[in-house]
Amino acid sequence: MMPWLHFFLHLSCGKWPRSLHTQHVKLGAKFRALCVTGCLFYIIQCVQFVPASAADRENEEAGQRASADESLHRKQGEVDFENRNFSSAEHHFLSALSANIKTKWKTQAEASLLSERRYELNKALAAVYQATKEKRKEFDALQQASFFASVSKHLDEAIELTRKRVQLAEELNDPDALSRALENYAQNLDRGHNYETCAKQYERAIDLRVKQFDPASFKSQHRQYVNTNDPADAYVSDLTSLGLVYTRLQNFDKATVLFQKHLELMENAFGPEGQETLTSLHNVAMSQQRARHSKVAEASIQRLIITQRKLLGNDSEQLIFSLNTLRKIYEDQDDDSQAEATAKEQLRIARLHAKENPVMVASVLEGLVEILRHEGKTAEASREEKEAEVIRTKSGTSPEHHVQATVINSPEQTEK
Repeated sequence: MMPWLHFFLHLSCGKWPRSLHTQHVKLGAKFRALCVTGCLFYIIQCVQFVPASAADRENEEAGQRASADESLHRKQGEVDFENRNFSSAEHHFLSALSANIKTKWKTQAEASLLSERRYELNKALAAVYQATKEKRKEFDALQQASFFASVSKHLDEAIELTRKRVQLAEELNDPDALSRALENYAQNLDRGHNYETCAKQYERAIDLRVKQFDPASFKSQHRQYVNTNDPADAYVSDLTSLGLVYTRLQNFDKATVLFQKHLELMENAFGPEGQETLTSLHNVAMSQQRARHSKVAEASIQRLIITQRKLLGNDSEQLIFSLNTLRKIYEDQDDDSQAEATAKEQLRIARLHAKENPVMVASVLEGLVEILRHEGKTAEASREEKEAEVIRTKSGTSPEHHVQATVINSPEQTEK
């Protein structure tokens, strides 16, 4: 038996090795307990960490093999494609993709490199299917290629690939595929700030989807959120997406019409107090405010605030954003007293959450300072400004970090 184990067994049984007795070594109870704990800790470490390190090495070796397999299959696929051996090229590119998926990564840089290679492999597959005139397979490969092009920050390439998908969907005469392709194309155009063309693609997608949309069926589905992978839900989500694009184009009247249509659908499906309904109502109110329809905007945002207070209480952080929109409405109406009262209510709530979000307090203070100065209350404005400056200095932020009064987007759509 190993000496250290022999020693441990005697310790655990309350007995000492004979050699220790003969040397007249006397250990206290506390030291004995410490020895037992130390031995147990050592055993646990041996059991826990040795297999883990072996598993890590095994995973790393498997990842290296997968990476090597990917490289080999990719090179062979490129050779086969040049020789017009498309069947073999497809096999090797698919095998390379399978190996890519199995490759392990530890850093973000490694993950980005894998995405880059996946984009290139899917693009190569699309070229194979184009050569073999398999349009459906080409359509699917371009979907993956465009997604990973976007992830890899090749936005121009992603836009071009999604444009090709739109053309293929038209050739396939598949309305569902076309609506999905148009939506993906619009999303990439939106990321590229090409808003005019983006709006046209969303309009086409909405025109296709509205023909299949059944409000009664949408309402009857017991749900808690909008699922953008569902065709009916995708139509509803596209209304908000197009509304956002029109907001960026400063066409607030068109944006308001779309948000109101979305709100009506949300109320029917989720009820007047559903989270999706409240989000949609906020979009409507802010769009109305930006369109300078201040009276209807005030009614919309007041309705939202009343519902939020009912559901979330009077101290919810969400109220700060709704009150921010209301404050701006009062400023548009040159109603300084109401704007000041609203800003101070914002400040009261923000102070309750100051520990978690001190920058919010500074942001609200800065809005209040503007109002106070407009009212001629310079002394009070100076005090509030100094407090905001102290918070900004401690947090290392600038006044650019403020309460955003921008339209709330629907849940981000996935590539479909």
